[in-house]
Amino acid sequence: MNNALKRLFLDNVEQATQTSDHVCCGRCPVCGDSKKSSKKKRLYLLLDPGGGVAKIYCHNCFYSSIAPKFFKTYFPSAWRLSLSSLQTMREDRPPPVSIYAEDDDDEVSWKPQRDAFFSKCCFKLLSKQESREKSRLQHIAVRLCKRRRIPDRFVNEFHVCFTGMYRNRLIIPFFNKEEEVYFFQARDLTNSTSLRYLSKDFAQYDVPAIYRRWSVDPSKHVIVCEGLIDSMYFSNAVALCRASAGGRVLQILGDSFSERTFVFDNDPTGKQKTKELLLRDERCFIWPPEFADYKDIGELIEHGIGVDESLIIRNSYRGVPGVVRMA
Repeated sequence: MNNALKRLFLDNVEQATQTSDHVCCGRCPVCGDSKKSSKKKRLYLLLDPGGGVAKIYCHNCFYSSIAPKFFKTYFPSAWRLSLSSLQTMREDRPPPVSIYAEDDDDEVSWKPQRDAFFSKCCFKLLSKQESREKSRLQHIAVRLCKRRRIPDRFVNEFHVCFTGMYRNRLIIPFFNKEEEVYFFQARDLTNSTSLRYLSKDFAQYDVPAIYRRWSVDPSKHVIVCEGLIDSMYFSNAVALCRASAGGRVLQILGDSFSERTFVFDNDPTGKQKTKELLLRDERCFIWPPEFADYKDIGELIEHGIGVDESLIIRNSYRGVPGVVRMA
């Protein structure tokens, strides 16, 4: 199966190359990849040597999907041509059962897959661990949470993955209306990969994942952060899992929260996104001059600088006045 998917990727994705036995990269057909350089390749095919389903991830637009779904969506003709050979491979050599496997049958519940993942591959961050390897990962994750001063109520929700495609990662769960985990973001703990973040969508809802979307009070002012951890410092905030506030995401936010302020990181990409939303007449936080050396809200918190909703409101603008303020 891995070889067939690798061949599909190399034959169809623009400028695709193989970087290791289990990783290929190429230019992303979802976002078009870098607009400044035609040589940059930020789309990755990640093959699981343990037999789990292969993943596709873009480090530019943060697109994430299982490989079969990616090929069916963006290269349908090539995918259809490969089906017969893939089916033959399954008959000749059945793949190992994978708790990551996606099922195209809508009637099959996604919850058993989710439950299997958390029971077999993860442990609660604050649970007692006797295994040396699990204790090592737990120590790294706890140290990260303390350094970032993440509030306890969120730390209590975190898990650590110790095996499979998301091994050595901090698992930050997303909850739906029923307060069930339907999605997660996996943050690298060991600096052993160039992909700092991965994500998993169990439910495959027909809407983009927005962190804490159903946990805030929509009748009050909502802060919309770029990063998940940044949103944890505010009492009524959501976060954009894939750092995009365009198109459908913006429509959902507008329909859900009448009073909202966007807070992007203090970097070139964040400034560009801020400018784009200001021109759409959205209210955005403009980083004041005294915070010019800090890259995001989390870094302010790390350095002991108090951040609350009043700070965001005092430095927020809408439309052309905000663009002028940024200049």
